[in-house]
Amino acid sequence: MVRWALVWMALLIGSSAARAQEPAPDARALFEQGVALADAHAWQEAAARFRASLALEPRASTYFNLAVTLYRLELHAELVTVATRYLELRDPTRSDADRTEITRLRSEAISRVARVRIEVSPAEAEVHVDGAALTPSMLADDLVLDPGNHSVLARARGYVAHRSMLDARAGERTSLRLALTPQTTSPVPAAAAPRNTAAFTQPDARDEPATDGDSIWSSPWLWIGAGVVVAAAATVSVLLITSSDDPYEYPGPDPI
Repeated sequence: MVRWALVWMALLIGSSAARAQEPAPDARALFEQGVALADAHAWQEAAARFRASLALEPRASTYFNLAVTLYRLELHAELVTVATRYLELRDPTRSDADRTEITRLRSEAISRVARVRIEVSPAEAEVHVDGAALTPSMLADDLVLDPGNHSVLARARGYVAHRSMLDARAGERTSLRLALTPQTTSPVPAAAAPRNTAAFTQPDARDEPATDGDSIWSSPWLWIGAGVVVAAAATVSVLLITSSDDPYEYPGPDPI
């Protein structure tokens, strides 16, 4: 009885190990769809299926087929990443022939990509390339990019965001240093002094105290008296003029 139990347990363990080596149903279906699309030279759709399958279960065969598909699409930067992961993967199903082919594709892809080392200050700043966020481990090493223009965004709390365009050239290694500028707090404008809306009025002469220089000449009685004197003088002049028979004849001296 014990012997049969041990045999049955061994069969169960062997069956479980076999199932562990089999891909998940969804991953297998996506892989088979990718193979069919690759046979039809539908490379874009095939790459999408292989990526989806790898997201569910990373297998050497899926990495290999995705690498070949990326080579057809001339997506050399992604090919370098996929091939590197394939070579690092511990999968007993990986063959020596596949390993040799992947190594060749990776070497060829490296000669066709640009390598960029991005340094950013402050160190905690976020860096995005073509909208994708870079992890600290990616910033610690050269970034592999396809040739062409790439948008770079760096931002951090308390700093002004920096945007720039990077011209990546095949086979070249460049460095990009991004130093963010701290944000300056704009000064708060001082409160304007309140405006006095009361109208200014001229002081009334009657309210001003009289001074010695103003007491005589500014008195109305002085000017009334002056007017009376002028009028009296005018009256005397009229009387003198009208008392002569001919106001235009000089009588001359009396004869002796």
